[in-house]
Amino acid sequence: MQLKLNKIIFKIPSEKKKERLFYLSRNKKFKNLRKQLKKPLGFILVSEYPKSLKHILSIINIFKYTSLISVGDFITLSLLEMGIKPNLAIIDGKVMRQNFNCEEIKKHFKNLFEINNPQGTILKEAYDTIITALKNDNSLLVVNGEEDLLTLLAILESKENSLILYGIPNLGVCFVFNTRNKKLYIKKLYSKGILENV
Repeated sequence: MQLKLNKIIFKIPSEKKKERLFYLSRNKKFKNLRKQLKKPLGFILVSEYPKSLKHILSIINIFKYTSLISVGDFITLSLLEMGIKPNLAIIDGKVMRQNFNCEEIKKHFKNLFEINNPQGTILKEAYDTIITALKNDNSLLVVNGEEDLLTLLAILESKENSLILYGIPNLGVCFVFNTRNKKLYIKKLYSKGILENV
């Protein structure tokens, strides 16, 4: 752990063996799983930015959530612009596959975690880091690679009654209110992509 500019920066050592816990290959075995993962995990607010901001705020205020988690750069920045700071934000420096300057987002968080996680996978280091980040309020997880599948881990490992928000490109924002049943559903999905030899 290293202190820098009043922020705690956690850097996971990259020398560790990269263990894949979850992998989406393009073979037939995972074709059905890919289809399932493209379906929204909660309900969607279909609205264009900036009109969507007031709707997002209204919907968030309806829920009695224990913690708020955002996955994605644009939704995280939008929340921060409204004065709402997620307990955990997961970003990858990209919006719709285009590079995105996330320095403005980093300024808002005390705990900064940085990890590698390639597209279509969930590495063990990502899994372990999300568990640690969830224990430390006011956390930002910056992913070198892709953060999309980490939504599964956010749902799986966060407490019940957490609210998880993630963006769906060209559609809107998905709201997932975490319940026991939601966790069981995600656990089933997740188990379909776990590698047998890990």
